[in-house]
Amino acid sequence: MDEFKGAKILIVDDQRHNRDLVKFFLQQAGYSNFIEADNASSAYELALKHVPDIIFLDVQLEDESGFDVCRNIKNQENLKDIPILFLSAFNETENKVIGYKLGAVDFVNKPINHYELMARTHVHLKNGQLLKQLQTYQARTSYELEKAKKTQNSILPSKKELEAIQNNHYLKIESVFNSSSELAGDYWKALELDDEFVMITLADFSGHGVYSALNTVRIDLLIAQAKIDTLKDPQKTIKYLNKHLHKALPSDEFCSLVYLVMNTQTGVIEYVASNSPDLYLLKADGSEPIALKGRGFPLGLTKNLEDSDYTYDKIQLNFGDSLMAYSDALTEEAHEDGSRWLDEGLYSVLQEAQASDEKFEYILDKFNATVSKPLQDDLTIVSVTRTSLK
Repeated sequence: MDEFKGAKILIVDDQRHNRDLVKFFLQQAGYSNFIEADNASSAYELALKHVPDIIFLDVQLEDESGFDVCRNIKNQENLKDIPILFLSAFNETENKVIGYKLGAVDFVNKPINHYELMARTHVHLKNGQLLKQLQTYQARTSYELEKAKKTQNSILPSKKELEAIQNNHYLKIESVFNSSSELAGDYWKALELDDEFVMITLADFSGHGVYSALNTVRIDLLIAQAKIDTLKDPQKTIKYLNKHLHKALPSDEFCSLVYLVMNTQTGVIEYVASNSPDLYLLKADGSEPIALKGRGFPLGLTKNLEDSDYTYDKIQLNFGDSLMAYSDALTEEAHEDGSRWLDEGLYSVLQEAQASDEKFEYILDKFNATVSKPLQDDLTIVSVTRTSLK
């Protein structure tokens, strides 16, 4: 009990002998820091001034009801978590219901029992301390998560970076990045490798939240450290990433990846994909969407990735054509009717989108119109369109 001896205790009762009795009993237990009020207005003022650790409040005061005092205190942000114990000569259920609804934590019946008062005081001071510790922890955690979220967002392509790539290479890059929690396990990047080549990648780490978010920072660092000649070669890049992720990830963690390099002068795209959803080629002529397989072995599970462990292909992106990559939340998130798009549902939406001038927006609007919120998994969609001759 020594840890609470310095606790600030506000006693509110219009009868001095009642206040003195509470003080006397608590002094016997070692408490010494008392604040007294004999009416409602002074009780409220003293609570604002001193912010006590616990309040004993008489139900019946001369100028105002103790319930009104309780209500006013609980309406103050800096006072609302202070434990309030009502002092009452009436052991009526109705009064207790009112008090508890207003936020009181307990009732102490008059005449006051010495041992009961000490026990209730200690319990509620302890609970108040635990609540403060929890709030401090939550505030610190929220602050750290917010910093981590800013860090994660900072490794994604900025608006300025994307505008430079689009202007220099006559591309249109559209994206959406939604995390299912404070931090995401998804990652995407677009880099200008030189005057001719642009790289775009999308990674989806198993799980989501803090640990998966750390892995997105890890893969971003690996890409930043890679040589340009490596990044220009999708097959070298996927093997390079797998090698380092295998060293860093636990045996049950892995990464799905799409990595493409585009020659923006010819429109030729080389891509690798491993354990990822299909990519889709949307032709400018409005013809049927073309699914490009993303089959392969997840990155990080094996030390050496063989050519047969991932998908490698080349495609031609003509003017007006779009290539879309996405994380599996697009097809696997539940919608309001309980259904999921799956591959068939997405393909149907892509067919509809072919008739729209804003295909990416059409797909996103269609998804958001019926998907259940909040999302249960991180969602990332990236689309690149070749717009005109350089």
